[in-house]
Amino acid sequence: MRLTRERSLSQKITKNTIFNIVGRIWGVLTILFLIPYIIRYVGTKGYGIWAIAGALVSYFGLLDFGLSEAFVKYISEFYAKKDYMKINKIIASGFIFYFITGVTVMSLFPFFIPFLIKWFHIPRDLYQEAWLVFLISFFTFVISYILSCFRVIQIGLQRMDITNKI
Repeated sequence: MRLTRERSLSQKITKNTIFNIVGRIWGVLTILFLIPYIIRYVGTKGYGIWAIAGALVSYFGLLDFGLSEAFVKYISEFYAKKDYMKINKIIASGFIFYFITGVTVMSLFPFFIPFLIKWFHIPRDLYQEAWLVFLISFFTFVISYILSCFRVIQIGLQRMDITNKI
């Protein structure tokens, strides 16, 4: 029985590692192929705006405050104990936190767009384009941020196959 459990754990680790590697490679390849397309479609100035928006969104990812790691820890811990009620409480708390934080950021962000446009010296003729790119980028971030608690659940359950397929 112990040998079977060790083999099962080894298979799970191998499977999760393969899915993580494939997921990372897919992400890198997607970006490598997407950049020339974006530059061809929106031009170098438009791509610059897109890159600034992407960098800003990345910094907003810090709003997680390390909670996703805590959720992973406790979900996996309670899953091992088969304490599904505590898992449900963690998921509900996480979703509420991410939802409130995300909605707060999204409701305040439009007020900061003019400041960002000036800060990054975006040309006046690209003002509307920059406004739209920043708004769409942050709206997409907020949706992704709120739904990230469901990604964390899959990580806590050691289901990297599902995590990377999403």
